[in-house]
Amino acid sequence: MRGTLKISAPRDIGKQYISPILSEFSQLYPDVIPYLYLNDNLSNLAESGLDIVIRYGELADSNLISRKLASSRRVLCASPQYLSKKGTPITPQDLAQHDCLALVRSNEELKTWHFQDEEQHNVVTVVPKRFSDDGEVIRQWALDGAGIALKSILDVQEDIKQQRLVTVLNGYMKNFNASTSSAGADLNVIYLSRQYQPKRLRLFLAFLIEQFKLRFEGNNINE
Repeated sequence: MRGTLKISAPRDIGKQYISPILSEFSQLYPDVIPYLYLNDNLSNLAESGLDIVIRYGELADSNLISRKLASSRRVLCASPQYLSKKGTPITPQDLAQHDCLALVRSNEELKTWHFQDEEQHNVVTVVPKRFSDDGEVIRQWALDGAGIALKSILDVQEDIKQQRLVTVLNGYMKNFNASTSSAGADLNVIYLSRQYQPKRLRLFLAFLIEQFKLRFEGNNINE
């Protein structure tokens, strides 16, 4: 079996998960040549020539098929050093006194943060100290003590486990959203709906889904 696989993934997810999964797949099918493109912006599958896009949420296109790879949720997190110096926010309004780190996605600055606790909906427009369109840069800034970052738990769960990062405002993060377009938090693999799929694509999709299942089965990332 020969051919290419062209895959786009968010930078954090691509480096932590997709790259090693592709290495394992290439050992099984060495004549299938993978192309891994890392970016955090949405891609048009039909125009880009990509076989697969891996993204949080779904793309609004009836010609696409979306399958969930992993459940996730968003967290606000910072380094222990930052929180020791600046203090820990108790309510969303406290973020006005903090250095926030915000993602830019498709030219949209994700700085209007919608919080939901058991009683009310809070909308806070933060004034970020730094912006980036690269989620990995946001994570690294948080690790460096630059401020409070908005991340997917999939991206930072190991940092939290190792106490390199600490989550804040956990009681307000139910149904959290930082975008006017309300993208979902689940990580999905998205591909074109077509009658004929190359065998290499079918095999990789099955392999990818199985690998995510093995990595996250029994891992309570939503707690």
